[in-house]
Amino acid sequence: MMFSLALATPSSAQSTCTPSVGQLTLERIARLSDSNGEAGLARPLLVQRASREGYLVVTLQRQGTLLLFEDNGGFARSVGTVGQGPQEFLGILAVEPGVADSIHVLDGGNHRMSVLTPSLTVARTMRLPVSGSSWFGVLRDGSTLMMSPIPRRGGERLHLLDASGALVRSFFYSPPVGPENAVSSLRRRMSVTSQGIIALSHADVPAVEIWDASGSENRTVQFEAFDRSQGEPLSIQERAWVDDNGKVWTVTHVADPNWAAALSSAPRRDGRDAARLLEENMDRLYDSVVRVVDLSSGLEEACLRVDQALTLFSSDGFAWSYREDAVGFPHIDVWRLSYIL
Repeated sequence: MMFSLALATPSSAQSTCTPSVGQLTLERIARLSDSNGEAGLARPLLVQRASREGYLVVTLQRQGTLLLFEDNGGFARSVGTVGQGPQEFLGILAVEPGVADSIHVLDGGNHRMSVLTPSLTVARTMRLPVSGSSWFGVLRDGSTLMMSPIPRRGGERLHLLDASGALVRSFFYSPPVGPENAVSSLRRRMSVTSQGIIALSHADVPAVEIWDASGSENRTVQFEAFDRSQGEPLSIQERAWVDDNGKVWTVTHVADPNWAAALSSAPRRDGRDAARLLEENMDRLYDSVVRVVDLSSGLEEACLRVDQALTLFSSDGFAWSYREDAVGFPHIDVWRLSYIL
């Protein structure tokens, strides 16, 4: 069964928010810092809660290591080293919580999943029966839902793996049609609840698709695209989440009012360095528009625009943002979004 939920959104020209039912608030709960450079915090790829306390960070420079930070933001220790052994990684792509406070680590370089205990030692590893995976989630029975691209077809397959890593079934995901059919492959993000609700968001299309673990149901929540003035950075939709109350949380990065000044103050770079320029200035180039949508009705219940480039990493409202100061000192702010009816 397939159907779409169309809903009203804030004024696209102004990118502002007016709460209609509830209210969103944002609170910084930690600042992860690395004053002596021991962790190598620059260019973070992902942030996730640790099993018992603190936060796990993976950076682009150190994709073979998990960096553990304490709740107060101080660097605690590194977990794992580069290699192919049981406590080693070659290219960490994603980290997600599992059952019994375990942590699952998707290691693309070794083409395997490592399951860590709450103390962050490797309990077991599983070879992956599918290739090219980049997003996954762990269900309450220990099985895994994983997404992988379909080469040259511009879509993905969703795979259900049992607790041992064996393939149970796969189903095809076909992206919605965007403006002029311009839907970029490999630009989709996925989150999975422990109950098996899948949220698929699109970086360049204002839509979130909701699937269940069987692949038999597909609902699409569509938004009005934000307008932008000439030369503004493109809006980017980040990872979406579904919470336990059936609310869809979305984050869209929209141009900061001072985006031009942020670009003009940065050193000029070309080629591959352009990506580095964006990473360094993401929090200066972009604000975030956070929206909460009721899945059953399609009603946008709350909206908040904030002066940070947020990335949600939990259905409980945890988000992170990254910034480098004027001398290049990096830090990660961890935020908590709360929804009040």
